[in-house]
Amino acid sequence: MDTSQETREWTTEPWLCVGDFNEILFDHEKLGGHQEGDRNAHFFHSKASSCKQRNKIHRLIDNEGRWCDEDHEIEGVVVDYFQSIFTSEKGNEEELDTVMETFRPCVTLEINEDLLRDFTEEDILEALKQMHPTKSPRPDGMSTFFY
Repeated sequence: MDTSQETREWTTEPWLCVGDFNEILFDHEKLGGHQEGDRNAHFFHSKASSCKQRNKIHRLIDNEGRWCDEDHEIEGVVVDYFQSIFTSEKGNEEELDTVMETFRPCVTLEINEDLLRDFTEEDILEALKQMHPTKSPRPDGMSTFFY
Protein backbone atom coordinates (compact mmCIF):
# COMPACT_ATOMS: atom_id res chain seq x y z
CA MET A 1 0.00 0.00 0.00
CA ASP A 2 1.51 3.36 -1.00
CA THR A 3 1.45 6.55 1.04
CA SER A 4 -1.44 8.12 -0.83
CA GLN A 5 -3.66 5.09 -0.23
CA GLU A 6 -2.77 5.09 3.48
CA THR A 7 -3.56 8.79 3.63
CA ARG A 8 -6.96 8.27 2.03
CA GLU A 9 -7.86 5.86 4.82
CA TRP A 10 -7.38 8.34 7.66
CA THR A 11 -8.53 11.60 6.08
CA THR A 12 -11.37 12.71 3.88
CA GLU A 13 -9.99 16.18 3.26
CA PRO A 14 -7.71 17.03 0.33
CA TRP A 15 -4.20 18.11 1.29
CA LEU A 16 -0.99 19.04 -0.44
CA CYS A 17 2.03 16.74 -0.53
CA VAL A 18 5.40 18.20 -1.58
CA GLY A 19 5.11 18.91 -5.27
CA ASP A 20 2.61 16.25 -6.40
CA PHE A 21 -0.87 16.73 -5.00
CA ASN A 22 -2.78 15.04 -7.81
CA GLU A 23 -2.61 11.68 -6.05
CA ILE A 24 -4.29 13.04 -2.92
CA LEU A 25 -7.17 15.16 -4.20
CA PHE A 26 -10.61 13.70 -4.74
CA ASP A 27 -11.19 11.88 -8.02
CA HIS A 28 -13.67 14.47 -9.34
CA GLU A 29 -11.08 17.20 -8.67
CA LYS A 30 -8.46 15.32 -10.69
CA LEU A 31 -10.78 15.46 -13.68
CA GLY A 32 -10.98 19.24 -13.56
CA GLY A 33 -13.47 19.85 -10.76
CA HIS A 34 -17.20 19.32 -10.55
CA GLN A 35 -18.36 18.66 -14.09
CA GLU A 36 -21.95 19.60 -13.32
CA GLY A 37 -20.97 22.67 -11.26
CA ASP A 38 -21.38 23.31 -7.59
CA ARG A 39 -23.97 25.29 -5.64
CA ASN A 40 -22.36 28.66 -6.41
CA ALA A 41 -21.85 28.09 -10.14
CA HIS A 42 -25.18 29.65 -11.15
CA PHE A 43 -24.59 32.69 -8.90
CA PHE A 44 -21.09 33.36 -10.29
CA HIS A 45 -22.21 32.78 -13.86
CA SER A 46 -25.04 35.28 -13.49
CA LYS A 47 -22.69 37.85 -11.90
CA ALA A 48 -20.16 37.42 -14.72
CA SER A 49 -22.88 37.70 -17.34
CA SER A 50 -24.26 40.90 -15.81
CA CYS A 51 -20.73 42.41 -15.62
CA LYS A 52 -20.12 41.48 -19.25
CA GLN A 53 -23.37 43.13 -20.31
CA ARG A 54 -22.66 46.22 -18.20
CA ASN A 55 -19.14 46.57 -19.68
CA LYS A 56 -20.28 46.20 -23.30
CA ILE A 57 -19.67 49.24 -25.47
CA HIS A 58 -22.86 49.97 -27.40
CA ARG A 59 -21.83 53.14 -29.30
CA LEU A 60 -18.73 55.23 -29.95
CA ILE A 61 -18.01 58.46 -31.78
CA ASP A 62 -15.37 58.16 -34.50
CA ASN A 63 -12.77 60.78 -35.53
CA GLU A 64 -15.26 62.45 -37.85
CA GLY A 65 -17.91 62.89 -35.12
CA ARG A 66 -20.26 60.13 -36.36
CA TRP A 67 -21.89 57.68 -33.96
CA CYS A 68 -20.90 54.05 -34.63
CA ASP A 69 -23.45 51.42 -33.51
CA GLU A 70 -22.38 48.26 -35.33
CA ASP A 71 -19.79 45.95 -33.77
CA HIS A 72 -17.44 46.14 -36.76
CA GLU A 73 -17.65 49.96 -36.72
CA ILE A 74 -16.92 50.11 -32.98
CA GLU A 75 -13.99 47.75 -33.52
CA GLY A 76 -12.63 50.04 -36.22
CA VAL A 77 -12.91 53.12 -33.96
CA VAL A 78 -11.05 51.34 -31.16
CA VAL A 79 -8.31 50.05 -33.48
CA ASP A 80 -7.85 53.50 -35.05
CA TYR A 81 -7.67 55.15 -31.63
CA PHE A 82 -5.01 52.82 -30.25
CA GLN A 83 -3.00 52.89 -33.47
CA SER A 84 -2.97 56.68 -33.31
CA ILE A 85 -1.77 56.86 -29.70
CA PHE A 86 0.86 54.11 -30.04
CA THR A 87 2.25 55.19 -33.40
CA SER A 88 4.65 58.05 -33.77
CA GLU A 89 5.70 59.97 -36.79
CA LYS A 90 9.36 60.31 -37.57
CA GLY A 91 10.50 63.27 -35.55
CA ASN A 92 13.50 65.51 -35.60
CA GLU A 93 16.63 63.43 -34.97
CA GLU A 94 18.34 66.35 -33.23
CA GLU A 95 15.51 66.51 -30.69
CA LEU A 96 15.74 62.76 -30.19
CA ASP A 97 19.51 62.97 -29.67
CA THR A 98 19.02 65.75 -27.13
CA VAL A 99 16.52 63.64 -25.19
CA MET A 100 18.70 60.52 -25.37
CA GLU A 101 21.70 62.44 -23.98
CA THR A 102 19.81 62.95 -20.72
CA PHE A 103 19.65 59.19 -20.10
CA ARG A 104 22.60 57.45 -18.55
CA PRO A 105 23.06 53.93 -20.00
CA CYS A 106 22.50 51.21 -17.40
CA VAL A 107 24.02 48.39 -19.45
CA THR A 108 27.67 48.92 -20.28
CA LEU A 109 29.33 47.43 -23.35
CA GLU A 110 30.98 44.78 -21.16
CA ILE A 111 27.68 43.78 -19.56
CA ASN A 112 26.02 43.69 -22.97
CA GLU A 113 28.73 41.37 -24.35
CA ASP A 114 28.29 39.09 -21.34
CA LEU A 115 24.50 39.02 -21.87
CA LEU A 116 24.86 38.20 -25.57
CA ARG A 117 27.40 35.39 -25.23
CA ASP A 118 26.34 31.76 -25.67
CA PHE A 119 25.66 29.96 -22.41
CA THR A 120 27.68 26.92 -21.42
CA GLU A 121 26.87 23.66 -19.70
CA GLU A 122 28.42 25.08 -16.53
CA ASP A 123 26.01 28.04 -16.69
CA ILE A 124 23.06 25.64 -16.85
CA LEU A 125 24.33 23.54 -13.95
CA GLU A 126 24.92 26.68 -11.86
CA ALA A 127 21.35 27.85 -12.56
CA LEU A 128 19.92 24.43 -11.64
CA LYS A 129 21.85 24.40 -8.35
CA GLN A 130 20.28 27.74 -7.43
CA MET A 131 16.74 26.32 -7.79
CA HIS A 132 15.04 24.61 -4.86
CA PRO A 133 14.76 20.88 -5.67
CA THR A 134 11.31 20.29 -4.18
CA LYS A 135 9.44 23.33 -5.43
CA SER A 136 6.60 23.07 -7.94
CA PRO A 137 7.26 21.27 -11.23
CA ARG A 138 8.58 23.08 -14.26
CA PRO A 139 6.56 23.41 -17.50
CA ASP A 140 7.86 19.99 -18.56
CA GLY A 141 6.32 18.47 -15.42
CA MET A 142 9.64 17.69 -13.73
CA SER A 143 10.98 19.34 -10.60
CA THR A 144 14.62 20.44 -10.44
CA PHE A 145 15.35 17.43 -8.21
CA PHE A 146 15.04 15.30 -11.38
CA TYR A 147 17.89 17.13 -13.09
